[in-house]
Amino acid sequence: MPLFSPSSTVWETPESLRPTKIQLQIPHDFWVDLIPDPQLRDNVLLALAQGTLDTVEFQGDLVGYICKETQKTRPSPFGSMPKPEVPFSMAANWNAGPGCSLSEQRELGILVWSDPWRMEGYEVTPAFFKKWKFLFKGCQHIVESTNRWRERRGEEPLVVEL
Repeated sequence: MPLFSPSSTVWETPESLRPTKIQLQIPHDFWVDLIPDPQLRDNVLLALAQGTLDTVEFQGDLVGYICKETQKTRPSPFGSMPKPEVPFSMAANWNAGPGCSLSEQRELGILVWSDPWRMEGYEVTPAFFKKWKFLFKGCQHIVESTNRWRERRGEEPLVVEL
């Protein structure tokens, strides 16, 4: 169920979260409405509608392994799901030692360095861009935001052909 219906009043909604035409036309789960970039949101919706996006895989990759250490064996209709073999957290990886930069990590995910509705505060990890590149068509500003954060850490810019 989307957060916004066609009749919603969005007076105080940040511009980046205001629903697009596609968003109002395609039925979807609410989590899509939380993506703070209209073009990326539309790309995700179209991929979902076309069946080219696995929701569970995408959502897992979106947060990277930051929640992996909190995963437990949980019941499901098909039996219990195994606990991951190697607990991991992004924080542990950041403290992996001198010279271990964020760009050297193979983890997937999107980092948020400011208010969550401000796309300029987002940084997409190289592994996430590589895996989900097709979703970023028309989203050059996300690459620019990512590279501003990388530059602040003295890392090389991410070069992505969109």
